[in-house]
Amino acid sequence: MSAVSEFIFKPPPIVECIARARCLGIGKKIHHPDKCCVSCLKRHDPQQLRAWASGNTSALSLIGEELDRKETYKSNIEAHGRYLCAFEDPTYQHCRWRESDLNLRGTRLDCTTLSPDQRRLRMMLAPPPRPHCAFGTACDSKLGGQVKGPSICSWCKNMSFQALYSQADANADGRQLKRLIDGYMHQLEQDSDERIRKGWSYLCACKDPEYSFQTWRRDFNPHDSRVCGTVRHRGQLCARCYTKAQEQGCNWLEECDGDRLGFPCVFEDARLRRPTDINWKMGPMDEQGYPDPNWEKDIRRHERCGRARRRYQLCQSCFNRTCEIRGFGRFFDTEWGTLHEGFRG
Repeated sequence: MSAVSEFIFKPPPIVECIARARCLGIGKKIHHPDKCCVSCLKRHDPQQLRAWASGNTSALSLIGEELDRKETYKSNIEAHGRYLCAFEDPTYQHCRWRESDLNLRGTRLDCTTLSPDQRRLRMMLAPPPRPHCAFGTACDSKLGGQVKGPSICSWCKNMSFQALYSQADANADGRQLKRLIDGYMHQLEQDSDERIRKGWSYLCACKDPEYSFQTWRRDFNPHDSRVCGTVRHRGQLCARCYTKAQEQGCNWLEECDGDRLGFPCVFEDARLRRPTDINWKMGPMDEQGYPDPNWEKDIRRHERCGRARRRYQLCQSCFNRTCEIRGFGRFFDTEWGTLHEGFRG
């Protein structure tokens, strides 16, 4: 019998990456929010990868490691008289000309290194702008502040508006600084409105104008120059801000359900969907033994649930709907609308 080797079909390799359809890896592409394939790390612009990461700490960590590797590689080859192409050089990643075409390197080709003569042409490109801030020496991003410039730096933009206005009051150019702060606030309001109108991801709660002057925001400063990421739910902290708040031991995190401000209404709380919860969810019965039709939320007739300030609490909409129903106090605190401990399980 002749030995005939059977053809065995081998499926293409699976590539897990944050880049979705723009992934440069070879194989079956599967979107994974925590991973970035090697091809995309090498060829896509770091700024573009950060945008696709959407604040995911695992993905941002991979991008940061790749940037560190490029910095080391740059130092090594420059020690031997060779230089990276400007599109490979991490020094130029924040240049305006570089940001105008984030996908210029989105090919399967590698940039070559440059000779000293070719480097002279590269040096004609504008170097990264020197860091500056409208607050000048009053900017606390580093010791001694920054060079005074026409705009507010990203470090100061991460501060609360109350802190910015207070800092402007103590500055000789306070009037001009307040105009810049007002302009920045207006920009955030426009951005937030557009995102809500078009159904895009929301601004981090630290940037959302809805929370700008709440107590927790007035006191919170992430002490970081990185830009906030966008979030899935309104009132949610991006990964950077949530991590910073945990590191700083902020007391207001006790009023948060994980990285989201407030808590779900008891009618929406996934932890309160046990068989025993049917008792309080049906509510008090009338003399004929029927529950009140306005007790349990009906999405066809009642407003959408909002966030509650405390755990096991009714949102304002549900509290307004149920507080005057006879027997309300049997299940909930009549003042705060919190579910009695006996029904929490």
